[in-house]
Amino acid sequence: MVHSSDDSDGSEGSDVLDILGLDDSTERVYRELVQSGPSSVETLALRLGLPRESVAGAVEVLEAKSLANRNPVGVATGRREPERRLRS
Repeated sequence: MVHSSDDSDGSEGSDVLDILGLDDSTERVYRELVQSGPSSVETLALRLGLPRESVAGAVEVLEAKSLANRNPVGVATGRREPERRLRS
């Protein structure tokens, strides 16, 4: 599952997304995550009518910009969780 780290509706985010340098496909993936919540790469590809490889690449870009992340088994997951410190 993939999830955006922004819970806004994206209506004022276009300028910010332009500043981040997201291409059209990556921006579409990001907006779908904001609107629909956590999704697999396959589900995103079906919803957006994009090739799976394009969506996977977009998720990688979003991960690099800390806008999404995946779990260790390769399934895209929700927003990045802050590291938790162990208490002694």
